[in-house]
Amino acid sequence: MRSYRWIVSLAVVVGTTVVALPAQGDAPPCVVRGADPAAAGIAPGARGVDGIYAYQNWLVSDAGQAVAQVLVQTQSTVLGVTDTTPLSTKLQHGLIGYSTDHSGHTLVAVVTPEYADGPALATALTNGRDAVAATQPGAPGVRVQTGCFSADALIAADSLIRQRLWHPDAALASFAYSLHADDSRFHVTFDERYPAAAQALSAQLGNRGVVELGAVARTGRLNDGEPHFGGSGVRRNFSSVLSSNVCTSGFTVRRRSDGRRGVTTAGHCFSNGDSIYSSTKFTGVLWGEGTVDNPFPAVDAAGVMSSGETYDNVIHVEPCSPCIRNVTAKGSIGQGSAIASAAW
Repeated sequence: MRSYRWIVSLAVVVGTTVVALPAQGDAPPCVVRGADPAAAGIAPGARGVDGIYAYQNWLVSDAGQAVAQVLVQTQSTVLGVTDTTPLSTKLQHGLIGYSTDHSGHTLVAVVTPEYADGPALATALTNGRDAVAATQPGAPGVRVQTGCFSADALIAADSLIRQRLWHPDAALASFAYSLHADDSRFHVTFDERYPAAAQALSAQLGNRGVVELGAVARTGRLNDGEPHFGGSGVRRNFSSVLSSNVCTSGFTVRRRSDGRRGVTTAGHCFSNGDSIYSSTKFTGVLWGEGTVDNPFPAVDAAGVMSSGETYDNVIHVEPCSPCIRNVTAKGSIGQGSAIASAAW
């Protein structure tokens, strides 16, 4: 059985710009070139059947995903951090994050200026990448790049945002933010009803932040409507009680046999033919649970789809900053993988 693995990209709502990013041509050398397709002169065109743009195909490929996994493994062995390590600790260990250079088909590890083991990190990444390339053609490149701000400067910026002391309205306004490795800045989407608070935050962050005004609201994963996203709460049949969802959906997928899209869920939650809802929102009909090709409990996965519903390659995430992330790659999982997501 084959299903999807993924890389997620940080999602920021675009609104009225308070502090703008520099143009790609004017960007300092610490900014990852090629990370912004538009600035790199890459026309995105239309999304394919899996919701992927053509310029992302190098990253979506099996070789691209294998090299991406090299980065995850290397951060643990060389940097001593994992995906669940708090941001402040990652920064203290020298890691700002990862970026993609679409113009050069390169995965980029962005480290703090004071990080002293860049050559060792680069060697480990190159060795892992070369091992992938030995068996999989088209393996993308890897590189280590120094970011724009020190760990102390970014940790202080993160603390500043969280403390909400920069304006009287700071405690009232909603906002979402994340640290982008592309430019080593915190990108903040701020409730458009509080422009003065946004301006105050922008002033205190200085070059460490890009603050934009936009609509900020918690995305309803417990009452997930169209297009349906992965990671939503689901249940059998309609209910107006949000807490009645008993399971969650997995990633959105495309069924290989006929190209239809849907979502996945755990096979033990429901039975074939059940109408699946996210509280009041119809998600689809369950199928594929306990079949010859998908035997339960050896394989605990089932599909949910409907010709009358739409599904997108987006997933709800926690914590709510941001509330959703775009899924920008696909791949394979095997038995024992700890996700309920599959394609048939």
